[in-house]
Amino acid sequence: SVGETRNERRRAFRDLLGGATSLARDPQVRTNTMRSSLHLEILMYFNRAYVGLLFLLTVCTFAYKDSKFPYPNTYLGTEVFCFVCYTLAEIFRLYLGSFANKTENSKLMGIFTILGIGALMLNVYFVNWQTFVLKIDVISHSIAIGIIGLQILLGMFSALSFMGEKDDDEDYR
Repeated sequence: SVGETRNERRRAFRDLLGGATSLARDPQVRTNTMRSSLHLEILMYFNRAYVGLLFLLTVCTFAYKDSKFPYPNTYLGTEVFCFVCYTLAEIFRLYLGSFANKTENSKLMGIFTILGIGALMLNVYFVNWQTFVLKIDVISHSIAIGIIGLQILLGMFSALSFMGEKDDDEDYR
């Protein structure tokens, strides 16, 4: 009946696992453990969407500032150029971080973390040292600072955990 087939399935599954666990207990067989960070991957996933939202919001605020405030000669163009470069660098940084996390590569995760420090500093610039700073700039870039700060911390912990047993040069062979 139903209970008997369920027990048969459980026994078959246990036998299947028994073979796998006996191999794992064998000292000659090396087991791999996943060391990539799910928390970091989720944070990078949501940050990709936030970067797009931040880009649209900042373009709108630049248009508003240009129409309402008297910008000196080339300041607006310079700030727009810096923000476009920041957005492109952030997209690359998030791709690199996701790749490093999935392949468990400590060198690329270190580069991701260093680029994160640069992105953090650019967000601090947009909060404090723009020619004209609106409240929406402070709020939106402060959220970005918090997200990037968490990514830097999780990236450092991930890079340290990736440095364990695995040689990073194996990824490129």
